[in-house]
Amino acid sequence: MNPIAKMSGIALLTAGLAGCVDVSMDVEVLSQTEARGTMVTGMSPDMYAMMSMEGVESEAFCEDGDIVETAAVVECRVVEEGSFEDLRFDEDGENRPVFEALGDGRIRVSFPTEGVADEVNDEAGASDPEMAAMIATMFEGHFITLSVSGGEIVETNMETAEDGQSARFQIPLGGLVSGSVEIPAELYAVVQK
Repeated sequence: MNPIAKMSGIALLTAGLAGCVDVSMDVEVLSQTEARGTMVTGMSPDMYAMMSMEGVESEAFCEDGDIVETAAVVECRVVEEGSFEDLRFDEDGENRPVFEALGDGRIRVSFPTEGVADEVNDEAGASDPEMAAMIATMFEGHFITLSVSGGEIVETNMETAEDGQSARFQIPLGGLVSGSVEIPAELYAVVQK
């Protein structure tokens, strides 16, 4: 399964389709062979409390990370650091970016996104147009944010920060479910170390 679709599907299912979820994945290139990845899934404290009252264990929301609670948000933070080959966000390693050393200190980081909308809709059970419209409305204003940092961004199809040291792309969850948002088959950034 596509890693972005998997993150989206997990977010949709974990939140019980309540529309209170945002997901971010940040990859910081540390060297020619290592990176740090941080994945954060956040929801409102009210939604988290509702899940707890319904008997949903916190592990279902945050199996592989640490729960961080504030007055504004409850987040599951998963931080991994290591070699490109070892960096993973789940047991099977499917939920990971792709790294390619291009030479001359350049590292290409990519997130395959082809077919994400179809996979997310399948995960959420939104194959029915009416159900997809209802789910899309619930997730309006919430995003999957992918970012790459760790040096100068020398090439990307994402939005480059003003200082040129990071790139990011926001995927609106509502638009992803409704099919109204178009995303490239791959999001990428090349970092100069």
